[in-house]
Amino acid sequence: MSNATVSQNMEVTSYQHLQKQELACQYIFNQQNLTNYETASIQSISFIHRAVNRATSVYSGQMANQLASKITDLDIDLPLNSFNEVLAEVDELYLKNAVYFHNPKYVAHLNCPVAYPAVVAEQVLTAIN
Repeated sequence: MSNATVSQNMEVTSYQHLQKQELACQYIFNQQNLTNYETASIQSISFIHRAVNRATSVYSGQMANQLASKITDLDIDLPLNSFNEVLAEVDELYLKNAVYFHNPKYVAHLNCPVAYPAVVAEQVLTAIN
């Protein structure tokens, strides 16, 4: 491999690294991204609202071994193109198969009901600290 080819490959790699850094910076919680954070939070709340209303049973019935290939096939190095795509992936991989503790048919001795003020407090704490 020639020095020119090596140099060109290094430039491409450096450029790709910078692109990934720029993409990552778009999602950093800071003053410049507060509007994006607010929009994403509202989208997430609506998303959770729909998921909870859609959950007519405690869980889908899918066992972990049935879901394993969906998780192992996930390419975490391939960024999604939008926040909506992220929510769709979360829906498919998690929410459609989660155990919904809020469901009145769910019975367990170790799970306490979730108080929504605590969820809101977690959102505030996570954003600031």
